[in-house]
Amino acid sequence: MSEHTPITGELREAMVTDRTFCDMGGHAIARDLTITQAEFDRICDAIDAVHAGLERENAELRERLAVLDNADENMHDGWVRLPVDADGETIHVGDVMENIICPSVHREVTGVGVECFYGWDDGNGRYSQFDVNCYRHHHATTVEDVLREMHAELDEVTALYVGEAIDSDERDRDEARIFAEYAAKLRLAGDAS
Repeated sequence: MSEHTPITGELREAMVTDRTFCDMGGHAIARDLTITQAEFDRICDAIDAVHAGLERENAELRERLAVLDNADENMHDGWVRLPVDADGETIHVGDVMENIICPSVHREVTGVGVECFYGWDDGNGRYSQFDVNCYRHHHATTVEDVLREMHAELDEVTALYVGEAIDSDERDRDEARIFAEYAAKLRLAGDAS
């Protein structure tokens, strides 16, 4: 039948062990002796057969739904799987995307399609469609990101001058330039110095 117990199990047990039933008011009433055990079992078997058929149909529908959920066209009942960016992160309306080739170009997502997203294109002054493979989510730069960049540049300067018989003034100028560049990036809003 199914992995579920027949829904008539309790009825069958009551027919065998309990010879009285209750009416809607909770009052005990005698069992109608005009129905035989065989007739009662036939009715229960019919109910169980309908239940088993519904369980089979439900299992088939779940299998079909799983296939639809994993299909390339991935659309059923009006639902569409959201697109993902070049890094595989799901794109939602309101996300800010940055161009892979030119990270300074940002687009706010105002609509999504299967392999694209929509937003305002300042370059041509109109609402446009963008290929998701050319964009990743923009994440605001943190202080830690800026410090890591600065550390990497200082490491490059150090590596450049290791073993070189170059005047330390040149190295000092390179370091001063890096410190000035990153100090400007880290300057707090309203800091006049």
